[in-house]
Amino acid sequence: MKEMLVKILNIYYTRACLRNCSFVEGGSVICMEGTLMIRVAIVEDDELYITQLQQYLQDYQKEYGEDLDVKIYRDGDGITANYKAQHDIILMDIQMEFVDGMTAAEEIRKKYNEVIFM
Repeated sequence: MKEMLVKILNIYYTRACLRNCSFVEGGSVICMEGTLMIRVAIVEDDELYITQLQQYLQDYQKEYGEDLDVKIYRDGDGITANYKAQHDIILMDIQMEFVDGMTAAEEIRKKYNEVIFM
């Protein structure tokens, strides 16, 4: 799980950096100044898994020096209510009490199809 999360974060970061770059004649690349913050949502109702995922994300920040903005939701209805593309990556539990992960993912996809689900 941790290795897959690291790969997804690295791929997302690379893609986002490329979107903020300009390619000029001769093949040179000019990138915008500043840091990129990846916005991650954890949608999970089990405290043990929340803690584990938070630790993975903290480890990633320390190892790669990247900024992550992490928000916790304890059910699918929490993230789907008034969703406005505020997350780049969503770590979604499938089985939750009120709104399950598959239903929440479908609702979010209707509004924003570029978010990455894991």
